[in-house]
Amino acid sequence: MDPPPTARGHRVVRRRHGPGVSGSALEDIPEVVEACTVSGAADAVLHMLARDITHLEQAIQHVRATAPVERTESVIVLSRLIERPRL
Repeated sequence: MDPPPTARGHRVVRRRHGPGVSGSALEDIPEVVEACTVSGAADAVLHMLARDITHLEQAIQHVRATAPVERTESVIVLSRLIERPRL
């Protein structure tokens, strides 16, 4: 059994031309636990969970190979300051 996910990465995905990032392109990537379209320079923000940094890097490469991605940025959550139940 795999250890529980510990590396939490948020991916910002941006495209130049063509179709946007779709949920169907990301559904087969189990590390993507949430994907949202956003306003601003990026097209989408993905919340990904991975066991460690190596696993996160592999998952990022899978996203790049699967979705129409021009560029990505990563942000690693170090700690949660506030966590409230979702309404």
